[in-house]
Amino acid sequence: MRSGTDRVLGTVKWYDPSKGYGFILNPNAGGPDVFVGHRSLDEGVLALVGGEPVEFDIKTIEGKTEACAVRPTQRAGRTGVVSQFEHGWGFISPDGLNLREGVFVHQTKILGDGFRTLDEGEKVTFDLVFVRLNGRLCPQAHNVRRRDMTVEISPETAMMLAPCRAERPEISVAAALEAEVHKCEDSTTADIGSNGSDGDSRSRKPSA
Repeated sequence: MRSGTDRVLGTVKWYDPSKGYGFILNPNAGGPDVFVGHRSLDEGVLALVGGEPVEFDIKTIEGKTEACAVRPTQRAGRTGVVSQFEHGWGFISPDGLNLREGVFVHQTKILGDGFRTLDEGEKVTFDLVFVRLNGRLCPQAHNVRRRDMTVEISPETAMMLAPCRAERPEISVAAALEAEVHKCEDSTTADIGSNGSDGDSRSRKPSA
């Protein structure tokens, strides 16, 4: 199956991050699986997960078909169930993905106010990312939201997030909001440092 931009759409059969290769189910029923190596992943993509949808191009080298420029199409807004959580960290069993050990989650990646924690068996929504730890590529959950937690934004906020989401359409609304908050924090820090030769924030008194 092909997308509107003539990219091929498929599903990862399996991928081993430690070996750096795997296979994509052939979009043509009955055809051979398509090989994908780590050098064929699109820019910024570190690994793939069995069961996730991807888009890619196909090239043929010496009669062998390979996938190239492979990019996942559904990393944001994944769903799953908390399988373990204590002492501020745990694991999520993702829906539809082949990850036996689950996806690691830390309390700092949970959205919400106050003390952030999760309950075992709780349904959550999250963004899937890969990070390199001690030489290993590990799946982690970012922007974790409880399924009963909705993100509602005003039309004004939607307009503010439009440039960010246009540039990175794969990220969720919550992730875009978090990016804007960090941008505002960085801007505020720069403003404070540029006022006064000593950068002393006490010189900026709040107005009455």
